[in-house]
Amino acid sequence: MATLAAFGEILLRLNPPGYQRISQAGSFEFSVAGAEANVAVACASLGHQTYFLSVVPENEVASTALRHLNFWHVNTDRVILAGRRLGLYYLENGFAARPSNVIYDRENSAISEADPTIYDWSKLLAGCDWFHTSGITAALSEVATRATAAGLRHAHEAGLRTSFDMNYRRKLWSPQHARAAIESMLPTIDLLVSSPDQLSDIFGLGSVGGEEAESAEQLAAEAVRRLPIRSLAMTLRKTENERHYRAAVWADAEKTVRTPWLRCDILERIGGGDAFSGGLISALMEGQSGEEAAIFGVAAACLKHTIPGDFIKMTREEINAIARQEKSRGVAR
Repeated sequence: MATLAAFGEILLRLNPPGYQRISQAGSFEFSVAGAEANVAVACASLGHQTYFLSVVPENEVASTALRHLNFWHVNTDRVILAGRRLGLYYLENGFAARPSNVIYDRENSAISEADPTIYDWSKLLAGCDWFHTSGITAALSEVATRATAAGLRHAHEAGLRTSFDMNYRRKLWSPQHARAAIESMLPTIDLLVSSPDQLSDIFGLGSVGGEEAESAEQLAAEAVRRLPIRSLAMTLRKTENERHYRAAVWADAEKTVRTPWLRCDILERIGGGDAFSGGLISALMEGQSGEEAAIFGVAAACLKHTIPGDFIKMTREEINAIARQEKSRGVAR
């Protein structure tokens, strides 16, 4: 199995119990979270050796978060201990027409303040085959942007395959700020993970020859032509008659293909995109084609939406059952 290094922030997620609003809650349930940590857990659960790279303070809160990663077989030996606090985010769960609401409390977190010179990338990436990070980490601060870019550059120069999930969060930075930062990273990114909205909002894509793109496949192909990346995985979502569906488009210099739509029943709205990235990367590291990996990633995302919390606890057999659209047996006995 290949070895993945995932660089990003690990933080605590706080939920009011049940479906209470944050303003009404007297107590909170907590879990461990983080976009890149989610991908690391997904790849580790699928049998890959996985390193999580980050900066956390040397205290019990951070130790608890790292132990959660260790429980899912993610190696945290290369995490740097520095800084003053671990980031938080609060999640108010929505339902049906009521959207979920995320409130970030990540300012002054250890990774957002860490000087980029703290990272010895040659040691951090030693023995790894793939490097993954995302726009959430890059958006945390100016120094986090520089560290993200340096990690991608060192991985690219060392011959690792690299992936970057745009993961655009308007509460963290503006489209203009995101474009300026991400554009400079694109030449070091082998695989860009995005969505139609993100490609439009950040890069102004969505038209071909001055006319609106007629299909997701056309948009993805245009993105690969216009952006200095080797491949693109673009996630798709739709809702019909209150039922949710997910699909994806894989595009590279040779082909552009869309996966079948898979029905997606949603218990947990958080983490579907990270599950897609984790399943996609895992399949690609195993030598599957882009189309096969995209189908596997979509199935992983659909499965994740049935699992509470951020982390993606799933097996290959469960994901393949979703990909084959097998009906649930209710209770496995």
